[in-house]
Amino acid sequence: MSSKPMIVDVSSENLVQYPPACFLNPKNVGCQIKLDWLKERFAEGLKIKLLYFANDKKCHGFIEYVPGEHAWRAVDAKGYFFIQCIWIYPNNVKNKGYGSLLVEECVKDATKQGKAGVAVITSEGPFMAKKDLFLKNGFKIAQTSGAFTLMVKQLRKDQRQYSKITKNN
Repeated sequence: MSSKPMIVDVSSENLVQYPPACFLNPKNVGCQIKLDWLKERFAEGLKIKLLYFANDKKCHGFIEYVPGEHAWRAVDAKGYFFIQCIWIYPNNVKNKGYGSLLVEECVKDATKQGKAGVAVITSEGPFMAKKDLFLKNGFKIAQTSGAFTLMVKQLRKDQRQYSKITKNN
């Protein structure tokens, strides 16, 4: 595997060509329903970026983020981008800066769109990113609630100064 990373921006137009690796098997009856749902989310500002390496057809990383008002988590993040999901796989490509590369893509998009910042909820448990990745990328802890930590990278002054985890968590 080459170590030269390539980032692919997934859109409605190339979703079939670059399906995020964690999605349903294309032969599954629910796959088309999921693809249609994603196309609706793209219209709301959903961003999906995939990490590939030159000469390798397998996806090794993924980040998905949305405008905060469309976040699927119990969070108040209007005016921010909210990272829904991020992963790097397999283990032999972890801890080489590729997660940071994906986070930087999100921050660049947030800056271009004039967002107040980028927010994410982390957890030490399964299925959620751990806070270390975000701490080393300039995120600050805004709030904790049980096992969850809301982290924010502030890009400009905002009236609220940070997002918050809602009480529905």
